[in-house]
Amino acid sequence: MLAARARCWLVISFCLAGPVLGSGCGLTEYEERLEVQQKRLKYMEQENKNLTDRPVVLSDRVEGIQNKYFFLRLPAGIAVEPAELPPVQRLGRLEIYPALKQDAGFQDVLIALAVEEDREKDKEKFLKDVFNRLKISGSPKTKQIPPRPFDKPLRYDVYQGSNLQLYVPQNSKYLTAIAFRLTGSGNTAAIEERINFCLASLLEGKSAEAPRKLLQAQSRKKSKEKKADKGD
Repeated sequence: MLAARARCWLVISFCLAGPVLGSGCGLTEYEERLEVQQKRLKYMEQENKNLTDRPVVLSDRVEGIQNKYFFLRLPAGIAVEPAELPPVQRLGRLEIYPALKQDAGFQDVLIALAVEEDREKDKEKFLKDVFNRLKISGSPKTKQIPPRPFDKPLRYDVYQGSNLQLYVPQNSKYLTAIAFRLTGSGNTAAIEERINFCLASLLEGKSAEAPRKLLQAQSRKKSKEKKADKGD
């Protein structure tokens, strides 16, 4: 639905640009803008295919970080709200977002967030806790995630475990860790694509507000349209 509307706007824009194209003025500039919009549209289609239609909801246990200042879209088939578990089943500061489908290729996604006061000291403590909970050790590899069109690429420190991938974003506003626990089955390429799209969506601080509001509004509208269709 969203992609179809975006295509309509591209067609309308092309029609409105007729006089400009006919006069030969601004042709190159218009073509460049059209190419930009087409790239963004193509990315949005792939993004919506691979990710949830709502941003992740933070747990009440995350201190000092409001939902509006954190934006992340999880792989399709993952719950956007953390599981409510008894203390004995929790993984420390790691919140568990379980898979809603058995064939999703994911067991769950784990997210840990914290506000840092002393960057080096707090980061060391934060990572030590995450590593202990996930039983991970060793040095990380650096991975550059393909960015959204015309955005700067995001770089992550990556740690590998048994059916586990842990990503720690470099130069992030908050202390952040995102782990994907895999089932060991499913299409490896499709799973990797969803992970990349998920990690590319990360925004923290004030830059997260606008896309979060937009995605929530689109999700509510889509939900209303589905209800209306069922009522017909």
